[in-house]
Amino acid sequence: MDIPSLIANFQKEIQDVEHSEWDIIKRSQKAIALSRKVLVGLKTELARKDFGSMDQEIQFFKVTKQIPLTNLIYYLECYAFEAHFPKIGEKQQQKHIAKTKDKIQMFFNRHAEFINYMGQGCGHLDIWYFTRQTNNDMKVVPEQDYTFDMDFSAPYDMLLGKLYAYERFIKYLEGRLGKQEQETTIENLGEHYNLKWTSSKTALTELIYALYYSRAINHGNIDKRDIAMVFQKLFNLDLGDFYKTLSEIKSRKKSRTRFLDELSMGFIYEMEKSER
Repeated sequence: MDIPSLIANFQKEIQDVEHSEWDIIKRSQKAIALSRKVLVGLKTELARKDFGSMDQEIQFFKVTKQIPLTNLIYYLECYAFEAHFPKIGEKQQQKHIAKTKDKIQMFFNRHAEFINYMGQGCGHLDIWYFTRQTNNDMKVVPEQDYTFDMDFSAPYDMLLGKLYAYERFIKYLEGRLGKQEQETTIENLGEHYNLKWTSSKTALTELIYALYYSRAINHGNIDKRDIAMVFQKLFNLDLGDFYKTLSEIKSRKKSRTRFLDELSMGFIYEMEKSER
């Protein structure tokens, strides 16, 4: 398999994982495995056939390799963060988030010159940063990369991967505590009123998609996964493979909106009954 095909397949597989796996720990584990697998594949392809030009080498280490590498670093950070995230105590949770953000800020401060270079879209140092011909001139092994592979690494490709991953991860951290508070509030609400979903999970999935596609929540400016997460927390249930259920709904021979039809008929019946 060639490199473009490897990357295309990886992007599809990682998207499938992100769409189907709700739990961040499980999602991270799957994404890490996929990222490592495609990096091994890229290394194998590179050993089989080298680059035709220096521009191709720069493109590989600056762009192509960054796709699985950034995902690997991002999900490794997510996994480590969530594995040690305090289960109780808002102050402890805030402290954990603040400590992690401080670590990332130190990284940004330490590599401000390179970050500025990338942010301005510069390219005059790309030969130094993203080709292997300068590996022998490196004074030290890149930070936290003790298995630096001279044949499959350029001096700054790992640093660039961390930059992209940390930019993504900092956004995750900024929303993490807010989501934690929201989920706790929803869970408490469900427990207080003893709310249980007594219809089928498919019916609830149908309702969630109807709310999403009708743009009835936040004028449509919300991810369907967030809507589903709220309902799962509210009713204390696991909807399972949300996207697979939608496929099953689409494949129905008769009404695709079976539950919504029942809601409508039940509502109309009760209104007409009260008017008799």
